[in-house]
Amino acid sequence: ISTLKYFLVLAITINIALTLILVNRLSHNIDDASPHGAVSWGLDGFLNKYNHESNNTSGVDPKSYGVQYYLQSWGQNFRAKVKVIVDDQLKYVESAKAYGFTVRFPSDDKIEYSPVNNSNSTINSISACILVNDENPRLPEWLAYHYQILPLRSLVVTIDPNSRYHPFEILSRWRSMGMDIEIWDQSVYLATVHLRTHGKCDATISAKKCHWKHRTRQTRFISRCLLEYKKRGGKWVLLTDVDEYLVFNQIHDDDPAVKNGGNGVDPIAPRRRLPSLQRDIKILDVLEKELRQIPKHDNLPTKLKDSSSMSSLLSGPCIPIPRILFGSRESTLDSSWTPMAPHPFNDEDFVTLRYRWHTERGAFNGNKYPKTLIDVTRVSEEDIGIKAPSIHNPIEKYCIPDPPHYSLSLFRVNHYLDSAEAFYYRTDARIDMRECEECYAKKGLGANVSIDDDIRPWLQRFVDSVGVEKALELLADAGKFQ
Repeated sequence: ISTLKYFLVLAITINIALTLILVNRLSHNIDDASPHGAVSWGLDGFLNKYNHESNNTSGVDPKSYGVQYYLQSWGQNFRAKVKVIVDDQLKYVESAKAYGFTVRFPSDDKIEYSPVNNSNSTINSISACILVNDENPRLPEWLAYHYQILPLRSLVVTIDPNSRYHPFEILSRWRSMGMDIEIWDQSVYLATVHLRTHGKCDATISAKKCHWKHRTRQTRFISRCLLEYKKRGGKWVLLTDVDEYLVFNQIHDDDPAVKNGGNGVDPIAPRRRLPSLQRDIKILDVLEKELRQIPKHDNLPTKLKDSSSMSSLLSGPCIPIPRILFGSRESTLDSSWTPMAPHPFNDEDFVTLRYRWHTERGAFNGNKYPKTLIDVTRVSEEDIGIKAPSIHNPIEKYCIPDPPHYSLSLFRVNHYLDSAEAFYYRTDARIDMRECEECYAKKGLGANVSIDDDIRPWLQRFVDSVGVEKALELLADAGKFQ
């Protein structure tokens, strides 16, 4: 035993000595740089060498664009790996710059926050946080719809590292419409330790691990984005994906709602007051009006309340919104089909006009978990945290993880499967499913229960609001999966 102790102490001593020698060597030799050494003393030397070897004459200083945060996440052989990162970063940043955007990095977090007091402020509108991955064909429709219906006036966008295309040109169209759009690099919400482990997926990474990387990126992004809007003095923040549309939850013949006549109280009375999208009434206007009808709404966690009434679902800072999946069944041959796209637009270019058949209302199968609308003025920074449980349950203290009772929800989210072409287009975390024809067919199997046209009038309203010429500009290439 004493001999073992002797060799153990000796091994530890040798290890410490070698570590000290290595640290001393690293402080003088960038070729063997450690992650921390690269930042503290080797960054200038590395980047100067990078600029020389890559003939970087763009005038862009890589240090200004968060490269140091990537340097911190790599170990040995970092120079070859970081060169690839720097190449990608410069292309990414320069592409954004060409359309007038400045990509935000962690070094930008020292700015002062103050509420904006005008008609486009985050107080008088709804904001959103979206993570995009090859969404260019979907994005014009999503932006135009929510601009018109919410109204959406502020947006934080982050781009999945697996995305083949950037949305900068599409986003730049909305400046003239007064929309505040900010683009974040993933180093804003991922710690340096995660930048290497949560980067691009490739053939060496299993589909399961790739999906895990995506979920971690997504949950950290939405928490950081909610915190951002709280600091800005914002209020309502929508958390959905780009294939999902927030809409009034109108009552239909196939609705599971049942009028409660026992005590003379109609539990879905607010839904009976909901306007059609043919009228120019915003979702925010309806929400605020209905909240004023509730005698008193407090900050009790929604999931601890009685969820058998609409007021209980609306009164918390996290409003759960049920989803309905719209499948890929074409409607043009249906006897009830009526084109609704105003000239010169085509219904087939817009998922919200093209697809009408959906899953059973209120059923979990096919529709799955809810999305949410968050009032960030009524949650603390501690409540938001740094990593949400999921996009369906972004603030554990206030959000319910399961779908609310469909009949008691003032709103719903239309979730569109879209065409096979659109389904196979993306290269996201579920790439194994995206390349599977059987998976696509199975996903839309139950989405042929009934027809819903509630959302379809929106495009006419949008064109009437902004004019044909501006609508053509904003909706250019919508639905074009090329």
